[in-house]
Amino acid sequence: MPLMMLCNGMLCHAQFSKYFEPQAICVQYLHSGNFYTEQFWLKGYVQQGAWAKSWQQLTDPFEYGYQKVELYDVASGELVYSFSYNSLFSEYRTTEMGRKAEVVKSFRECVLIPQPKVPVRIVFYSRDFQMQYAVRMETVFNPNKQRVKRAKQRW
Repeated sequence: MPLMMLCNGMLCHAQFSKYFEPQAICVQYLHSGNFYTEQFWLKGYVQQGAWAKSWQQLTDPFEYGYQKVELYDVASGELVYSFSYNSLFSEYRTTEMGRKAEVVKSFRECVLIPQPKVPVRIVFYSRDFQMQYAVRMETVFNPNKQRVKRAKQRW
């Protein structure tokens, strides 16, 4: 049964606390391509402070975005977090320049996820020409082994 169906009140808080710390991690990546192609390259992880999103709605029920990220518990394979979003790359690929096959651009992007307590498989998707999500990049984040930079305070 999907995680979002199980959650209400304290049960959701327990689900969040089982898999995540109350901190945010910025997953940084390069998103490159044009209208016809696209690639993702992982750049790194940066701790961003407190997790400010919902502790109850851990999976995106609507999936309106052009891109999507999902986190799966490595041990059980259970989906523990998902979020759909749009990026500058999605807009660029619809422009006149983005429709030229010989022009490829790269964008630095990041997506915030709750800081995992357990190893998770992070899967990035974007929509294909049939508007179905297609896997673009996968990686495993192990909180006991992964190097996470600390964000610099700017004030």
